[in-house]
Amino acid sequence: MRLRDLLQVETTITTVGSASSVGMMVAMNSRGFVVPKTANDDEIAALERHSKVLVVEDKLSALGNLIVANDKGAVISDLISEREASKISDFLGVNHIRMSVGKYRTIGSLFAVSNEAGIASPLVDEKTLAQVSKTLQIKMVPTTVNNGERLVKLGTLMNDKAVVVGKSTSGVELMSLQALSH
Repeated sequence: MRLRDLLQVETTITTVGSASSVGMMVAMNSRGFVVPKTANDDEIAALERHSKVLVVEDKLSALGNLIVANDKGAVISDLISEREASKISDFLGVNHIRMSVGKYRTIGSLFAVSNEAGIASPLVDEKTLAQVSKTLQIKMVPTTVNNGERLVKLGTLMNDKAVVVGKSTSGVELMSLQALSH
């Protein structure tokens, strides 16, 4: 599989909470997976073959859209209580901040990050971008992907080895991503 080789990761085919859009359901870093209480035992077992799993006992289920995390920090939507946010950051072994970004409370969809760098939606203002960058301790650039998609997580896979974007990503957008390597 080309993606597995490019990103240099192990893969597992699974759903989470019976949803095939695993990225919107799961937040993670190298210490483990954070999943909603809607994840069933088979899905949790599939993830536990790779790392620890924290099941969040909250009514919210799309945790990947509510949490931006790497090995250095976490930015958690203010839709998640401080109590749950603290459990999540303790599990991931990082400090966290809770916030919304303007009218967007599904902050996870506005960012794609690794331990080295990240991209942010142009919907994120400069002050918020600086705050997120400081919390995650990474350089970040604002851009769109897939020819104008502002919810950058929808069209991006990113880790410390590579960045993968959709094939409709324009040359201008690719040049923005190049800024991360400098």
